[in-house]
Amino acid sequence: MYDAKDPRSSLVAAPAAAPKAATEFAGVEYARFHDQPPAESGGGVRTWYARGQNFVLVYSEAEAECSFTRAAQHDEFAVLSPDANAPLEITFDGKVTAVP
Repeated sequence: MYDAKDPRSSLVAAPAAAPKAATEFAGVEYARFHDQPPAESGGGVRTWYARGQNFVLVYSEAEAECSFTRAAQHDEFAVLSPDANAPLEITFDGKVTAVP
């Protein structure tokens, strides 16, 4: 696969082995947001953070007519609202989208 002068050409392939079955799992952990003060507060929004293995969960309680600004944010994110009667408006790249 590699040129004979390439040091990678002398590497020995790893033996093919069956994957080991998972025998141990981490215990359950909970983020109890209201057991501690919010990490951020102001502008009608109170926000808490919790870290998972490969993500950060942000929980916010917001008053009506508040705004969340995400400037220069390149990470993926989602918005979940537990209240079907609280419409959301999301503005991205100058386009406003009403979310029922």
